[in-house]
Amino acid sequence: MPLLSENQDDEENLDHLSESEKEEITEPKDNVEIRTETEKEERHKNSATLVHEKKEELLTRNLILVEVDITKKLAKEVTIRDREEKILKQPIEYEWKAHFPEKCQKNVRGLNKSGKLREINSRLLKLHPEIVILLETRVKFAKDNKVRDKVMLGGRFMSNYCNHANGRIWVELDDNKVDIKHIRSTNQMIHCGVYDLNGNFKTWMTTIYARNQQDQSRLLWKDIENVHRHQQGTWFLIWDFNKMVKSQKKIGRNLVTDSEHVDLNNMMEKIGLFEKDSIRDYYSWSNKHTEGTIYSRINRVLGNVDWLQANLETTLKILPPSVSYHALLCLSGLDKVEYKKTHFNFINSVVNMEGFHDVVTTSWCNHVEWRPMYVLWYKLKRLQHILKVLSNHISNMHVKISKAITDLMKAQVDLITDMMNVLKIQEVKRCTDNILK
Repeated sequence: MPLLSENQDDEENLDHLSESEKEEITEPKDNVEIRTETEKEERHKNSATLVHEKKEELLTRNLILVEVDITKKLAKEVTIRDREEKILKQPIEYEWKAHFPEKCQKNVRGLNKSGKLREINSRLLKLHPEIVILLETRVKFAKDNKVRDKVMLGGRFMSNYCNHANGRIWVELDDNKVDIKHIRSTNQMIHCGVYDLNGNFKTWMTTIYARNQQDQSRLLWKDIENVHRHQQGTWFLIWDFNKMVKSQKKIGRNLVTDSEHVDLNNMMEKIGLFEKDSIRDYYSWSNKHTEGTIYSRINRVLGNVDWLQANLETTLKILPPSVSYHALLCLSGLDKVEYKKTHFNFINSVVNMEGFHDVVTTSWCNHVEWRPMYVLWYKLKRLQHILKVLSNHISNMHVKISKAITDLMKAQVDLITDMMNVLKIQEVKRCTDNILK
């Protein structure tokens, strides 16, 4: 046998043994050799299993830092390719996920509520602006004329419906005071030139409503850089940039990281834009939550050096937000006080009041003798006083609305002194609900 032939001394020692005894001695050795081969195979299998388990253990211990956009749907697994070009799918376990309340995701700044339309109309009538900018109207193109009539926006109109179905930006101007020429627009901005009624150029104006996603914001910064390359002269950019310039421009929740404002800062430095100082409130946006309250300064006015020097006397006021989450930005020169003579206003709903026809008939039928034109004027003058008395109940509704607006403004101003006060936040929400009823 091969095993015995390897040692000649062993053969000589077995010569005196019988054949059966030799078999007894040699048989176990064959068995030993067989068991040895089996053990080698088992050990090889065991070592391969240990190596595989060791690789799995090393893989589970590896930590991979991946940047994700938490405003989008989070991935449940990640695909990994190893050195052998094998593709592995690794499930993802999140230790923490950002929670976005439903109210924040729906964005309640739309113009489809009658209460909000009344409030916007009231504020515009008080300010008499030359140019009005409304953002995130959430109004479809087919309904924009109807909504604009309710807000009493009767001047020249400009929007970006061609870039977004909901027309995210509305620009309205008083064409008796100023003229605007459209240059270009995207789903995040409208760029135009402002001229006086004689056609003389005044300034370039870019209205901004940036998206929250970082990749979309970067596209906007590139568009602004392209605008800068093709123009000269005074230029300002206004409204919602959705990004802070510094970490101090936000309080509440997580602090602002460098990645949130580095792209905006780089764009401003590259093309020479600077933020204009403001008065009144510092923060221009709030989520109005009693828990997890956030204040930030994402609405602002930027301008180049030429525009800032030409508008040293122009004031940027951050007015109370009223029924919106965003404050009202008012860019104006020296304050002008206008006095208006009050006139008699006939309220249409008085016609439906009980006793209206009887009162009007009695007053009108009282005989008056004089020239026909004088009789008509006198009867209308006499009827005016009667209608005022009759409509006192309805006119008080305007007083109640004015009081509700005043209460809201007072509550919002009071909130500025203590922005994290839960009671003051609740008072602001209560006053807001009273207006929207």
